[in-house]
Parts: sequence; structure tokens; C-alpha cells
Amino acid sequence: MRILVTGATGFIGANLVRNLALNNQNEILAIDSMNSSYGSKLNQIRLKWILEYPNVIFKKLDLSQFFSTEEITKERIDIIVHLAAWPGVRQSELRKIEYYQNNINAFGNVLNLVATCRPNKFFFASSSSIYGNQGSYGPVSEEDADGSGLRSFYASTKWANEVLASSFSRNLEVPVVALRFFTVFGSFGRPDMAYWSFARKLLNNEAIDLYGIDGGERNFTGVNNLVSILGELISEVEFENRFQALNVAYGHPLKTDKFLSLIAKNLDITSYTINKIDRPFADVEKTWANLDKLNGLIPQRSRASLEEEVKIFCDWFKASNFMKEVII
Repeated sequence: MRILVTGATGFIGANLVRNLALNNQNEILAIDSMNSSYGSKLNQIRLKWILEYPNVIFKKLDLSQFFSTEEITKERIDIIVHLAAWPGVRQSELRKIEYYQNNINAFGNVLNLVATCRPNKFFFASSSSIYGNQGSYGPVSEEDADGSGLRSFYASTKWANEVLASSFSRNLEVPVVALRFFTVFGSFGRPDMAYWSFARKLLNNEAIDLYGIDGGERNFTGVNNLVSILGELISEVEFENRFQALNVAYGHPLKTDKFLSLIAKNLDITSYTINKIDRPFADVEKTWANLDKLNGLIPQRSRASLEEEVKIFCDWFKASNFMKEVII
């Protein structure tokens, strides 16, 4: 297959490109602007990482610019996976214009690309944040999202993407799938996320900030499991020619202080200090994915446990010495 992946030097994008490139029969067209919302060197590091595979072709494009996809419309594309976006709920409250440009303007250009290329499938990254705080009351199913209770501008951009994609898909004969990711963590990840901060502060003997009593609960999803699931959705599942949303996560919710203790254990840290602080409005108390729909689409295969995924991240973090190498 010829697969286009946007946001290819981002956290999930780079891991997915590598996973897809393992099949030498795939050709991966990797797209990225190389502009990171968290301003680190990681995009350059991830670019070198994905280009280790000869079947990966990289193009530097800023999808937020009008006509940015014009060159690609001439290409044959079997699958489009749109992951490019500016992530982060709290940062979006401070930089609304940039988030609008990179999450909504860019999405409009990608929809135009889909309409022109007519791929066999179109996937795009949505977010568990569109459920607001519904996860505090039980597992959320795809139909529970209705655009109410959005607690951040980031969540609003992702809901807007889904509304646009749903409307756009009515005139296409292309399966359109919104992938609602739940708290993805792992190697080559995002320095602005809590798990990275936990690892860095633990190794530097700094106090850890947790919201509320226990930091809340999350469906922590290891990136290795995530890209394995995405690979199966891309290659094995036949979707109807319509819009649909899909929760993409693995396992069950875990309290954040317990997740912190797993990281400490794998970094050989036996004691640390916690500061309990107030939760910002944009940050939800709990995420909890109902995975019935996902589990009905792909086989129930054995995957890495949460503990194994945490160990993989911690081993990589220690070996890479990223605390010093990455500038945030």
C-alpha cells in the first residue's frame, strides 16, 4: 500500500511510520512541517529515526497554508492517516490562533486532499478530550460525545474536525474514521506531557506536581500498543463509506499517582516528594474509554501490559539521556 501519514515526525506519527515501514511492501509518504508546539529538538531526532527505512519518503509541508497539498494531489494514495496537529489542552488556552491554524485550517486542506485523491480509507486523530468530564461517571462510548462540556480550545478544535469530517463525508465514497486517542505515552514522546515530566523530575530529585488528591485517572495507552492497533485498522478492517468515530485505547483507567509509582519503580527511585495542586479547568478528572466498538473490529491479540509499556519508556528515557538533550 501507499500510505500518507501527516505529522510524521510527531510522537504518534513517527512511531506509526516505523511500524508501517516494517512491511517492505508499504511505501510511506511522511509529511510534516517540522514546527513543534512544544519547541524541542525531537522533530529532527524523530525524522532521522523514520528515515532509517528506505521505503519512507519525507516531504516538508505546512498543511495550514492554502494550496499546501496541491503537489500531493498528483500522487496515488491508498490510505491517508492525518495526525498533524498542535496537541495539549492547557497550552491551547494561551495560543488559540496557532491552534486554529494548525488544527482547523490544516484539517480543511487535508479534507480537500481526501476529496481529490479518494483514498481507500481516511483516518484522522481526534481526542478523548471531546468527552469533557464524562469519564468521571463511567466508560464513554462513541455516541456519548455531543460537543457539550468541552473544557479546552484544543478539545473544541478536535470536535470541529469531527463535525467537518462528518459533513464532508456525505459527498465522498470514502470511509472516514475519527480516532479518539486516550493519553498515549512512550518512547520518543512529548516533553509537555505528565509522564515525561515525572521521569525527568524523578531523576533530578525534584518534587512532582499532582492535581487533586491522586492526580485523577487516565486510560494510559502505551504507544507500542497504539501503533499495533492502528496498523491492524489500516490493513485488516473494512469500513463502510461513511463517517464514524472510534475510541482507541488499551486497558483500564489507572490513578495517576499509581502510574507515577510505576515510573519511579522502573527508574529505581524509591522515594520522591509530591505537591498536590489545584486542577486547571481545562484538565479533566478522569478518562475512561468504552472499547466495545474497537474490540469488535480487530482480533483480541496479546499486547504489552501497562507495566511492560512503562518499562520500555523508562529504559529508553534512561538510555537516551533526554533530560539534557531535549530543549523545551
